[in-house]
Amino acid sequence: MGDPVKTRKKYSTPSHMWIQERITRETKLSGQYGLKKRQEIWRAESLVKKFRSLARQIAGIRGDSSAEQERLLGKLLRMGVIGSDSKLNDILTLDATDFLERRLQTIVLKKGLASTAKEARQIVLHGFVTIDGERRRVPGSLLSVNEEDSIAYVGPSREQTVQTPKRAVEDEKAEKSSDEKALEEAPKEVPSEEKTEEVVEEKTESSPAEEKKEESKEEKKGESS
Repeated sequence: MGDPVKTRKKYSTPSHMWIQERITRETKLSGQYGLKKRQEIWRAESLVKKFRSLARQIAGIRGDSSAEQERLLGKLLRMGVIGSDSKLNDILTLDATDFLERRLQTIVLKKGLASTAKEARQIVLHGFVTIDGERRRVPGSLLSVNEEDSIAYVGPSREQTVQTPKRAVEDEKAEKSSDEKALEEAPKEVPSEEKTEEVVEEKTESSPAEEKKEESKEEKKGESS
């Protein structure tokens, strides 16, 4: 059985790490399903390889292998990976996305409990999702069809949650636009006649320094004459 403390690695790494086609595909899947590490994709791919090899082994058995087929098909049916009318050959067409669709994070997003894949991962990690009344904090855990029906959200209401940076920016833009509209709609103050008269009088009145200059000019003219 092995040491229960030291868990085995549940995935196999790619044989060639730096292939552009594979990196592009994994980057697209990471953004689509809100994955944090590429190991989550490799874990799904390892499950695909495992069930494909089991299907090939059962198909190669000589004699009656109906019991083994029903056992394998029933397991995948309970996991929600295949349909009720699927056959053994359908297992060979499985892809990593079939298992990524059964992750708790993805199902929370499909149920409408979160608006984005990253938000779904966050509420799962914070313990806001329960299955049969039990909190689940592993976004990558695979759910069966029966567990999917009993999923529930037990976190705070949407009004009490902290705004995301995107929502905060949108609110700031909305506030600025409303303030600008209010300024545009506000009536502009028209200067009254009394104020204009006062301004004109202030402009016409001469300063004491100018009066002294004029007096000195007049005195010089009187002396010269």
